[in-house]
Parts: sequence; C-alpha cells; structure tokens
Amino acid sequence: MGQTLVTIVVPIYKVENFLSRCLDSIIAQHYRPLEVILVNDGSPDDCQRVIDRYVANYPDLFIAVRQENQGLGPARNAGMALATGEWLGFIDSDDYVEPDYISAMVELAEAKGVDIVVCNFYLESPTGKRFPFPLMTQARELSGERAAKQSLNLLTVPNFAWNNLCRTSLFRDNHIQFPAINYEDVAITVPLLVRAGKVAILQKPYYHYCQRDSSIVGHFNERNVHDYLLAVELVADFLLENQLLPEWNGAWKRFLRHVRMQLTLQIWLQIIELPVSRRFRLVREARGSVNRIRREAASALEARSK
Repeated sequence: MGQTLVTIVVPIYKVENFLSRCLDSIIAQHYRPLEVILVNDGSPDDCQRVIDRYVANYPDLFIAVRQENQGLGPARNAGMALATGEWLGFIDSDDYVEPDYISAMVELAEAKGVDIVVCNFYLESPTGKRFPFPLMTQARELSGERAAKQSLNLLTVPNFAWNNLCRTSLFRDNHIQFPAINYEDVAITVPLLVRAGKVAILQKPYYHYCQRDSSIVGHFNERNVHDYLLAVELVADFLLENQLLPEWNGAWKRFLRHVRMQLTLQIWLQIIELPVSRRFRLVREARGSVNRIRREAASALEARSK
C-alpha cells in the first residue's frame, strides 16, 4: 500500500529492554514506502547493539544516527533534519504501534486532504494492562486553529508528538523545532496545529503508550515541574506573538487551571522522595509560577490593546 514516502523518527535512550518490541512493530507496518530514522541520543546501555542488528537486517528501512546525549527534543530534531518523506511521525522507543498505525493515518490524510492526522492511543501499564485514552472529542475533522485551541484541553486533542502524522513541510516551512526540555511536545503542539489547514481525528487507538518507572512521566521530579512551566511559557509567548490570546482567553485560563491542578497532584503523588515541607514549597512555587505566567500574559495583552 501507498506511494508517498513516510518518515518515522525514533529517539533512543536507555531502552534496551523495550527497543526490539518498538522496532518489530515498525517492521510489521502494512504501509510502504517507509524510512525509519533511529537516533541514539548517547544511550549508555546496549541500545546501539540493538540498532546495529536491525540496520544490518533491514538496511532499506532503518537509518542510524548517533549523537551525544542532548535530550528527547534535540534527538527528534536530529532525525527530523534527515527526513525525506512527505509525511513525518514520531514513535518513542519504549512504546509500540499497531500494524495499521501508519496506513490508517496516511489513508485518512490523503482522503480528506488534511495536513495532520491525530489518532487515539492505549495507556499501557508495566503489567501489560491497557485501556484506550478517554478522547472526548466527537469531531472527525477540524480547522488547524480550532484543533490548536482544543489542544489546550488534553482530553480533546492530546498534545503529544507521537500519536500523529503530519506533513514534513509544516515543521520545515515554519521553522518549528522541539525545545531541549521535558514536555517539549506541549511547547510545539499549538504552533504546529495553528499552521495546519485541516486536522483529522481518528478515534480508534493505534499507538501503545507504555508507562514505566524510569520514563519522564514515571520518574517525575523537580526538573519536570520547571520544564513543564517553561513549556507553558513558550505556549503563552506564541499566543501573544500571533495575537491569538484575546480569542482564546477562556481556553487559555482553563488550560492554566489544569496545569496548576496537574502539577499539584504530581508533586504530591509522584515526588514522594522529597520531604513534605519541600513538597509544600514546590506546590507554592508551581502555583506562583502559573499565576505569574497568567499575569504577564494579561499585562502584555492589555499593553498591546492600548
């Protein structure tokens, strides 16, 4: 199936026990032609040995890149720089996908003439239990701006890098790069969707998001708090620069309330190694930062309206 080349970028770091499962699921894809760029982000384990084996066995499918450890965002950028496909997707190396993950999205994208397809996904526990993400939107097709606005509500249009396929030109023509922080996909989702003409939504789950203790989400710490807040600031900057905040004000305020609540819960439930007093302070700091971001955006908006 298919005539249009699709590029998939797989950033790799400390996943030797999961990498083969991920790559096998890519080999099993119904869709061709396909190029898969494997970016070893300075992984200290045996990931490179796994990569070498798959490249040797499937030289027409896999392309290997190796760099010093820079983080998930720069690793995705390194792979994206080499992409030659018209369509671009990302798969995290500790996750895996259904055999029709790519074919379903390409088929819908070309049938509807959209720039981005977003699919639903499974949340999968370390024990193998899984359930579909509660995707609450009933829309099948949205304008790019409407999808971007709805992405401020995670349950409506999830703001992840790995459950979608988009035109490579959207990244390149608009100079969109992932920042070198955790939650880098939160920072780029709104800019990417805004630039899209149309976005299609697949309700069926095709991606398996596998939770594990050593993942960014599974090992939540103080850096996660600071990086999440930085990603939120980058979203605020984009909304202000593109004069979207007046129209999006209600969605923006709801987003900030969600961020404040989410960080509070994660600090208390996931950073259990911190003393209680430090967790209290971290919650106050996080709430203070969210309030500061809200005030600064409001002040900038008021200044521009004068």
